[in-house]
Amino acid sequence: SNRVQLWDVAERAPLGPPAVYPAGEVAALAFDAGHLRWLRTDGTLGDQPATAADVAAALCARAGRSLSRSEWDRLIPGTPYREIC
Repeated sequence: SNRVQLWDVAERAPLGPPAVYPAGEVAALAFDAGHLRWLRTDGTLGDQPATAADVAAALCARAGRSLSRSEWDRLIPGTPYREIC
């Protein structure tokens, strides 16, 4: 799998959704200053923001809009609606 789930050990709870890194053989993973960084066996480096604000900004840029209230209720049930983008 090409997903990594970060956990808050003290709270025994996941920290956000799983981070996704490109498919292929990964030699090393590191979490540093709000970023998930990886080194693939072919020598290429990767970086993905892992803070809530950076992830929200990336998703907003990709989607071009916030979720509607009905999308929010369906995808994030039990969490009060808020504008993200």
